[in-house]
Amino acid sequence: MWNPYKTALDQFSVNVLESQYDAAKLHEFSLLLCKKTVDSLPKMIFWKDGCTLMKIPLFGKLSIFAVLLFLAATICAQESQREPQRNTPPPVFFAAPVVEAMGYGRMVPSMGYGLALGTEDKVSIGLKGIYAASIEEADENIAALEITFFVRLYLSEADTIGGLFAQLSYGFAVFSQNEEITLPAESASISAGITAGWRFLPGNNFFIEPYIRAGYPYIIGAGLSVGVIF
Repeated sequence: MWNPYKTALDQFSVNVLESQYDAAKLHEFSLLLCKKTVDSLPKMIFWKDGCTLMKIPLFGKLSIFAVLLFLAATICAQESQREPQRNTPPPVFFAAPVVEAMGYGRMVPSMGYGLALGTEDKVSIGLKGIYAASIEEADENIAALEITFFVRLYLSEADTIGGLFAQLSYGFAVFSQNEEITLPAESASISAGITAGWRFLPGNNFFIEPYIRAGYPYIIGAGLSVGVIF
């Protein structure tokens, strides 16, 4: 009867006699046997001269073929040389859209939106820009554009950059009475303050940060940023 393993076994005998059971030759034989198994599976199951499996219905043949192919692939994968794991580079920076309510208006609060960019370190530096306008009509409707540099310190002792953080910011803000920033600006001021927040990490490259801050000239603010780590 046809034997799909005869060539592999003959080759194995020669290798064993020549190498005195050398481990490398055994590994080579296992790879050769895997290849012969995969090549011969269709013949063993579907061909008339393969074996007595011809009497099994087609669905049974397909099931046996799938199982044997899976087993052969598993053995081959285990015997194949594995590539060394590559160290992924550490994250470099983050980008986060920002939504915030703050006290730029003396009569009504302001609502702002912007973008923050920063380095991804335990001590992080970055840049934040935010545009804010009064949330409702009032006698004094103020629009403000704020650009600040910040230094952030993560207070968690874990290696992961997340959890509680404190942040100092310093920059400038320009104002307009018409809910639209024009150049040259009607007025400008230094913008400085302190921020406290918490970074949640629902994913490896994704974070959510609620925060509160206090400073000049916005008095107080509270916001939320949702960002991506690169």
